[in-house]
Amino acid sequence: MGGYLAFALWRLAPQRIRALALCNTRATADAPGSRDDRLAMADQVEREQSVEAIVEPMVARLLSPGAQAEAHIVDPVRGRIRRCTPAGIVFAQRAIASRPDSSGLLASINVPTLVIAGTQDAIIPTSEVLAIADAIPRARYAELDCGHLSNLELPREVNEQLATFLTPATMSS
Repeated sequence: MGGYLAFALWRLAPQRIRALALCNTRATADAPGSRDDRLAMADQVEREQSVEAIVEPMVARLLSPGAQAEAHIVDPVRGRIRRCTPAGIVFAQRAIASRPDSSGLLASINVPTLVIAGTQDAIIPTSEVLAIADAIPRARYAELDCGHLSNLELPREVNEQLATFLTPATMSS
């Protein structure tokens, strides 16, 4: 949800943003089928007043197959989902489902921007993330061999991308 929040902040106060890192995100609003799936999940969690039924389906979508086999990655993700309240999941899914299309903002982003895609992301294909990078003037694009949660699957690689991006030379341009 970080990318969606970044786009909302850019709409409200672009002068307060010095740089952006957009990791595994999309600029478009949900397609009708995706929107319906989000709302169905919200309805299910609200009806059952439990998040348990969504834990494994979410893990399967959020993590690459390789990461799903790594207990040190998958167990904390399961735990994070389980610690969410049903009301929090319902609110988040409905908010994401109703977010506006931010594609029109991309050309106006005039701060240093790093855009990261996961080649095994089951939620957002690399082509969609690359389109964001292509639409933002001077954006830097990186693909990593991971799923949707690149920072959890490949923390060292994500940190290296961020460290390289956040050099004084980049930040002064």
